[in-house]
Amino acid sequence: MALFSSKYIRYDDKEEIANAFPDTIYKYRAWDNDFHKRILTNFEIFFSSPENLNDPYDCNLAYRYESMNSIEKIGLAERTLKGANEGNRKYRRKKARELAATPYMNDKEYLRKSGEMQLMRLRKNAGVFCASSNPKSNLMWSYYADSHKGFCIGFDTIGLYYDTNASLGNVIYQKDFPLLKPSTDRSFDIFRQLHTKSRERHHEEEIRLAHYHIKEEERVRKIRVSTLKMIIAGMRMPEIHLLEMAETVSKIGEASGYQIELLKVQQKTNSYELEFNKIQF
Repeated sequence: MALFSSKYIRYDDKEEIANAFPDTIYKYRAWDNDFHKRILTNFEIFFSSPENLNDPYDCNLAYRYESMNSIEKIGLAERTLKGANEGNRKYRRKKARELAATPYMNDKEYLRKSGEMQLMRLRKNAGVFCASSNPKSNLMWSYYADSHKGFCIGFDTIGLYYDTNASLGNVIYQKDFPLLKPSTDRSFDIFRQLHTKSRERHHEEEIRLAHYHIKEEERVRKIRVSTLKMIIAGMRMPEIHLLEMAETVSKIGEASGYQIELLKVQQKTNSYELEFNKIQF
């Protein structure tokens, strides 16, 4: 099993985001799916429950409490006491040593089940919005945009961050299934649970927004029109859908005064690469 390394960084600062991420991130969609079109018709996005993601391993890493050594147990107990605002530092250190020595903190089966329960709560309560840094991925167009018949939306990264008030981070792809132990930072631990995937899915080049605890009625989030930078039509998009898309974008421009760029994918000559052409309407 692989241990997590220092390459994991949680981005919560807007200046860090501007320096660490591309200006635009992308979401692949199917035009004949009315739910997918709500990004354009209603200016809203959806934070999915981890339980509904198509990869059964995604967001499915349990804390391995039973693998902690005595020092790690003391650290976890001290972190818990600090989170509960109990006593001063000296008191917490003494109390943490006492807690780490209790029978339940040394019962591997109890600790294993505790990790499973924490994961179950996270998978129920978290919300994730999956995007990609690459709008020219043949595989992504095939898998997530209706075999090139769908569309891809380019979002302003900073704008989407402002609109959703979510954490933002790169997905880390790993060959080996990671061993996840609690650290001194609970938010960082949850970030790792929600941003780690198998290396087999590295073609997604995913950038993910996440809420660690979100109510069901809050999974739909409104975004500003200006957060939508471009709409890209797939190379196989039927003409009738392309006309509908152009009309939708035109109406947005008329109503808001903001013009979203409309592009279409085509295959680059003598190449497997994709390129975009601007659509005039």
